[in-house]
Amino acid sequence: MFTLDDAIFLTLSFIISCCSCYFAISGTAYATKRGMTPEEMKPFQWAFGSTFLFLLSHLCTAFSYSPEQLVKYGWIYAGSFFVFATIGTYLVIKYMTRKLFTPKHYAIGSVLFFFSTVLANYGSYLVLTRDILVFQPVFILITLLIMLGVAFPFYRLLSQLSYRVFPSLTVKRKVMWSVLMGLAFAGIPFITYASLTDIHLYYPSISVLHADVIPYAVVLGSMIILWLIPDLNGEDLKLSQERMILESEANYQSLFDLNPLAAFTIKSDGTITNSNQRVYDYFGYRKEDFIGKTFVPFIHPDELKSVFEHFKNSLNGIPATFEVRLLHRNGSYLYTNVLIAPMKEEETISGVFALVQNKTKEKEAEAQIEQLAYHDHLTGLPNRLLAEKQISEYLSKKPKPAALLVMDLDRFKVINDTLGHAYGDLLLQGVANRFKEWVKDKGIIARMSGDEFIIFLPDVKSIQEVKMFIHHLLQQLHKPLSIKGHDIVVSTSIGVTMFPDDGTDINTLLRRADISMYVAKKEEQNSFIFYSARNQKSSTNLIELEEDLRKALTKDEFLLHYQPKQCCHTGKIIGVEALLRWEHGKKGLISPAEFIPLAEETGLIIPIGEQVIDQALKQLKEWQQTLSSSICMAINVSARQVHHENFLTMLTGKLMKYDVDPKCIEIELTENTVMKNSSQSSKVFERLKDIGMKIAIDDFGVEYSSLNYLKNFTFDTLKIDRSFIADITTIDHQAKIVEAIIAMGRALDLVVVAEGVETKEQVDWLKSRDCDVLQGYYIGKPMEVSQVEELLKQPISNK
Repeated sequence: MFTLDDAIFLTLSFIISCCSCYFAISGTAYATKRGMTPEEMKPFQWAFGSTFLFLLSHLCTAFSYSPEQLVKYGWIYAGSFFVFATIGTYLVIKYMTRKLFTPKHYAIGSVLFFFSTVLANYGSYLVLTRDILVFQPVFILITLLIMLGVAFPFYRLLSQLSYRVFPSLTVKRKVMWSVLMGLAFAGIPFITYASLTDIHLYYPSISVLHADVIPYAVVLGSMIILWLIPDLNGEDLKLSQERMILESEANYQSLFDLNPLAAFTIKSDGTITNSNQRVYDYFGYRKEDFIGKTFVPFIHPDELKSVFEHFKNSLNGIPATFEVRLLHRNGSYLYTNVLIAPMKEEETISGVFALVQNKTKEKEAEAQIEQLAYHDHLTGLPNRLLAEKQISEYLSKKPKPAALLVMDLDRFKVINDTLGHAYGDLLLQGVANRFKEWVKDKGIIARMSGDEFIIFLPDVKSIQEVKMFIHHLLQQLHKPLSIKGHDIVVSTSIGVTMFPDDGTDINTLLRRADISMYVAKKEEQNSFIFYSARNQKSSTNLIELEEDLRKALTKDEFLLHYQPKQCCHTGKIIGVEALLRWEHGKKGLISPAEFIPLAEETGLIIPIGEQVIDQALKQLKEWQQTLSSSICMAINVSARQVHHENFLTMLTGKLMKYDVDPKCIEIELTENTVMKNSSQSSKVFERLKDIGMKIAIDDFGVEYSSLNYLKNFTFDTLKIDRSFIADITTIDHQAKIVEAIIAMGRALDLVVVAEGVETKEQVDWLKSRDCDVLQGYYIGKPMEVSQVEELLKQPISNK
């Protein structure tokens, strides 16, 4: 019969069930109020705690009507309930935290909750009642319907809490809801048990009304009230949803309108539906030109296919970032970076959201940098780097025979020195234009340096074809060039090598063409010579020069002159550059331009360079002791010296010999030196920096002009080549290049030195652009030791 103990256990089951519901309601409200993320809510711990409380409620119910079965199967019963309930509750919580309060979301979440309730109750009670199992299909159906009826309002209520539907959730309201829910959830295990057994076998004195009708009536009544709770708060729900929609729209519009990038939305059919002001600022359109139109006409035709692919992927849920040219209203195309992402309405992708960044200026800057890196600034022709790259690519494909022409203008130095550098530059430009007009697409033409050009002719059929080409080229050049009232007739000496007979790589072909060109220049100007073993023998003067160079090392015929460097801001002489001179016993003073290339080629530059470093350090130490001067000494070092295995040992030995502070030494390197064998160069430069020496890039701009090595190596000084300085006050294009180099140097924290400063106007111009150091004839010509000492004793000049 129904005892007092049964009543106590059922009451405990009801109380614990109410506590479980209060825990769920309060936990949801707490997490929502603090804006906690799903991870911060710790759904598994929450599911574990809720399940534990409901398990206690179920155990109390089981004790009230079947203690014998509980003792027998209690552990299995408790374990199965705990596993099913924990997993089901965890999945429900995870789904609820997706924050998608739509009918579809509501239905799926409620069904999930229903199945977890069914599995937890029937899964555990099938274990508990296995010995007394009596299936009652009608009661099972009614029980399942009641469980489904309870699941929907309970899940709906928790979802509303997670969306802050109820602005003021009082304790009284939470207790009221917990009691109603607790009554329903406390009754579910009882009616589950009733649907699986014949309760009259245990409580024969209980009437059908009490045993069957009343429990179902109580749970059914609780379910009906639960359905009314969310609707009783319908006005709160409506106001909350309206508030959320307004807040969401306001935040979205603010993000859209105030975005520093151009932003617009596109429907799935490609129609532009909205855009911010930045779109019109970027592209110059009016709103009516843009809104309601398809995006297709605004895309560059060459990139339309790839944009379609990105658009299609975005509509499938895959965002994309890409570069594309977009049409400006003036007809030009802007380079842009575009980010597109799916735009969802509820859970359906309705279009894409696009952010556009204008990268036109950056692209133009990149193009300008590439132009500087691969083209000669004066003539616009490819430079050595680009020419060697293009020719090497051709030769690597083992093509048909080809010809390489190395050309050096005759008497250019005379013209340059007589009429001035401005005339010389105009002459080089005129010659380059003649070359371009004649060569066109027949081959590759490049300016190597100074007045030296090359032409590469691919796929030549015979030497006779090359000769005919050269004859016509010389005729074109022989026509007078009119430069500032002077008609100048240009002639050139040409050395020719044939691929593959004279060499199979660019270096061999260039070297042998150079030899032939020098022979042509010495024998008869305005002529050409093909390379051969015979004409190489005719360059006996080079061999004689090499012999004299070797003798000069033992006779101490090499001496140093020093060119001063002046601080642009204070006028103080802050250093000198050591410049090598050769006082030949018979021929007198020989220019470095004549013997340095040969010294490089023969390897004599190694002992010559050691003598230069020895003399320079010795002289610097003398000045520091006698004049108490803190000037620095700049020493030119060639690529062959840098890569010599004994270079660092020799250099540190000289520093120790003369007790010179490495901080007073600046090693000057050409761009060619830096680029050759860059990995080995990097190690040498790092060692020089570790010692404390400064490193300068000499003649910047005349060779590779590559920004890559400025990024990879650490330098201290950037020396702008004299060819850039010559026309900074007369040619606007030249001035802009120098301004860009100075700005780049300052941005990289480099000391910028202007070489070849020859006029007061150039000094004033460089000062106004914040150049650091000046060097040139206006500051001082290369001097002997006594002249430098007199200069250092003079007061500071700020001329």
